[in-house]
Amino acid sequence: MFTYEESLELYKLQSDRRNSMYLGYNELSDEVKMVLSDNGFEIPVEEESYFSSRTHYRSIVDRLTNANCNHLDLSNRRFSGGDHVDHIVSVLYCFKNKIDPSLCASSENLQILTEQENFNKGSAINQKGAEIVERWIREGKIKGYPHIKPRK
Repeated sequence: MFTYEESLELYKLQSDRRNSMYLGYNELSDEVKMVLSDNGFEIPVEEESYFSSRTHYRSIVDRLTNANCNHLDLSNRRFSGGDHVDHIVSVLYCFKNKIDPSLCASSENLQILTEQENFNKGSAINQKGAEIVERWIREGKIKGYPHIKPRK
């Protein structure tokens, strides 16, 4: 019998391999699914339903972002009450372009900004965001979008 930690690791590996939480889960053995379910694991929904509403998409991204914050390098950052975890490629951009929530919330798409920096950035895609999207396209994680025009 698998432990919960082993089952979760298998799920993560399979989801990364398939670039889909839904497909990754569905390819797991019944035994692993049972261990996950018995421990309160939230079964992923089919990707198309991620995009049923912006609010639903945002809630999924927020949950995944919280889990991925552990991977941020915060060694050179002093936290104050005004610091924000920012999505370099904005959640709105990801939603509008139907980018999987796991990519939007990935640690490579997260950075720490002050509240003012985050407010000034808004949802426009900047050069760093455009580079991330282009890398996702090259790696086959998303389909190409012709309207990637970084804000200067």
